[in-house]
Amino acid sequence: MGKRVLLCNPPFYRLLGSKYLANSLGISYIAAVLNQNGHDAWLYNADAYFDDPSYKNLKGLFDGFHDYKQYFKNKDHEIWEEVTRKIIDFNPDWVGWTSYTANVSTIQILSEKLHNIAPEIRQVVGGPHSTMDNNLLLKLPYVDFAVKREGEYAMLELINDNDPKKIEQDLMQIVPKKQWFEFTYLMIEYGRKYSPARKVHLTDDPVILALR
Repeated sequence: MGKRVLLCNPPFYRLLGSKYLANSLGISYIAAVLNQNGHDAWLYNADAYFDDPSYKNLKGLFDGFHDYKQYFKNKDHEIWEEVTRKIIDFNPDWVGWTSYTANVSTIQILSEKLHNIAPEIRQVVGGPHSTMDNNLLLKLPYVDFAVKREGEYAMLELINDNDPKKIEQDLMQIVPKKQWFEFTYLMIEYGRKYSPARKVHLTDDPVILALR
């Protein structure tokens, strides 16, 4: 059964009093591949704002920087509430965030709010900053996965392979049968120590360290 996926461009220019009406080409490609493979993927540009037809020039954007900083001092600001509500109303199984350096703090706030309301929704971050920052998930503890570089087929495999029954079958092909009982309890202990539900510990996670 296909998954319902919402790929989000977080607000940035809106926080500076302007807007960005175009969608990210990268997440458009990802949505196309997901839809071609049986999923229901949509785009959400949370940086769009239609009430004011004008755009700010560069000076206007810099003049709005003081106001921009104020948003991050109030996690209950109406813009965070609006974006979170729209995502929840969409009722997704997965949410993807496109990241660049300037919007990581925005994703941090929104991903936490989303997790607190609907922890069953899987969250993924991708984009330029995700590709460059190996420790991005340390800054985004409520995001489940980070995708580097081109994300079309990485995202498809991630969503397709998230079925617990399929994961179990894959593990049965890797782990010798005589070790299945021991492996079960090792995974439980690993999850408790390194990957609890509300926070990840990438700095001392042996699996992460082995993959670097």
